[in-house]
Amino acid sequence: MDVSPTIFVLALDYDSVETIPSTLDGLQIGRKWLQSCIETHRKCESIESKLKIPTRLIAINETSLQLGETKDLVGRFRYATLSHCWGSKVFLSLVKSKLTSFRVDIPQEELPKTFQDAVFIARCLGFHYLWIDSLCIIQDDKDDWDRESTLMTDVYGGSDLNIVAVSAEDGSVGCFFQRDRKWRSQLTLTYNGVEMLYDVLPAYMQSPRRTPLFGRGWVLQERYLSRRSLYFHEHQIFWDCREHSKCESTTIELSMMRSLVKLPPPH
Repeated sequence: MDVSPTIFVLALDYDSVETIPSTLDGLQIGRKWLQSCIETHRKCESIESKLKIPTRLIAINETSLQLGETKDLVGRFRYATLSHCWGSKVFLSLVKSKLTSFRVDIPQEELPKTFQDAVFIARCLGFHYLWIDSLCIIQDDKDDWDRESTLMTDVYGGSDLNIVAVSAEDGSVGCFFQRDRKWRSQLTLTYNGVEMLYDVLPAYMQSPRRTPLFGRGWVLQERYLSRRSLYFHEHQIFWDCREHSKCESTTIELSMMRSLVKLPPPH
C-alpha cells in the first residue's frame, strides 16, 4: 500500500485580491450555501403567512441606508437579521430624536464596525433590507421597546438569513478577521494506486473558542428561531440551516457550537 505524498501542497486563498487575506475571502462560499439552501431545502422554506413582519427595517441602497416602516412596503421582500454582542461601548442607535433623520439617512460612517460589516455582508448576498435591534427599536421609548421585544419569534423566524458576529465582543470588532493566506492547504496522496486530495488545516480551526456572543442570553432564541445562520468566526465562516451545517474547511456538523450553549440540535 503506497501512501506517500505526491506532487505538491497548495495553499488556498479563494483567489483573494486583498493584500492581507481575511475571513472575508470566505463570503463567496457563504453566498453559494445561501443560494443552494433557498433553491433546494424544503425544510428551510418561509412560513411567512404565520408571522408578523418587523415594524421597521433598514433599507440598503447602493451607497446609503435608510430606516423604513414595513407597512409602506408592497409584496414579498427578503430581509436579513444580525446577532451581535452590544458590549459596554456606546454606539449610534435609534432614539426618538433621530427617528426622523434616520428615515432620510443613517450615517454609515458613524456605525460601529460590526454593523458596517453586516451591511456589507447583506449587500453582497443580495439583501435589500436588514434588521438590527438597536437601529430598528427605539431605545429610549419604553412602549416601543416593550412592543417590539415581543416580536422576536416573528423577526428572526421570518428572516431569510441571520448574520452572526460570533467572535466580536462589541460593535467595534466587526465580522471579519485577518488570517494567514496558507490557513488551509491541500495535499495529494496516492492510496492503493488512487490519487486523492485532502484538506490540511490546524485542529483549532474546527473548534471555535472565541465565542463571546454565546454568553449573551438573547442569542439562544435568535439561534433557534432563525431558519438560516451564517456564523462569522475569527478563523472561518460557518453555516447552519434546518437541513445542513457546514464550514469553509469541511461539511462537519456544528455540534461544537451547539454544545457551547448546552442545548440539543433544533432539528
